[in-house]
Formats: sequence, structure tokens, C-alpha cells
Amino acid sequence: MTAEIAVAVLLGLVGGAALFSVVGLLRSPTPLAALHYLGPAAIAAPPLLVAAVVVSGETSLAFDLQAGLVAAFLVVGAPFVTQLLGRAYYAGENEGGESG
Repeated sequence: MTAEIAVAVLLGLVGGAALFSVVGLLRSPTPLAALHYLGPAAIAAPPLLVAAVVVSGETSLAFDLQAGLVAAFLVVGAPFVTQLLGRAYYAGENEGGESG
């Protein structure tokens, strides 16, 4: 019973992070400002989701480790992808291709 409550709380936090990101994306004035709102969904949600899977106790250790590796890859890779998207947008706006 306690594990079910913990899973529900963790999944609620994942949904809250995603909802915060969506609202931020919809209300941001520019595409570059919108990139800042991707953080909660890209950084906070994957580890919380893996924690919910592990706490549920219904998966094997191998699956838990794989899920943890995927979450770590997403958390580490998200800032790089965000930076590349920002540079691509900036280069397209300047028409010269120079971003720095």
C-alpha cells in the first residue's frame, strides 16, 4: 500500500513537470525563451519516472538498470540538444549561419 502511494506521488510529480513545461512553452514570447521551459520535462521527469518504476517493485533488476541508464542518457543529453536547437534557431534568424 505504501509503495502504491509513493508511485502515485512520483507519477504526479512527473505529470506536474510535464504540465509546467507545456504551459511554459505555450506562454513563452519567443522560441528561444521556450527552450528554457523544456528543462523540467527533460531533466526532472525521467529520473522521477524511473524512481516510480523501481518503487513499484514489479520489474526485474535488469529492467530497472536499463530504465536508469535511459534516464541518465536523457538527463545528460537534454542540455546538449537544447543548446543545439538554440544555435540552429539563432543561425536561421541571422541568415549568415554565424551563431557566436
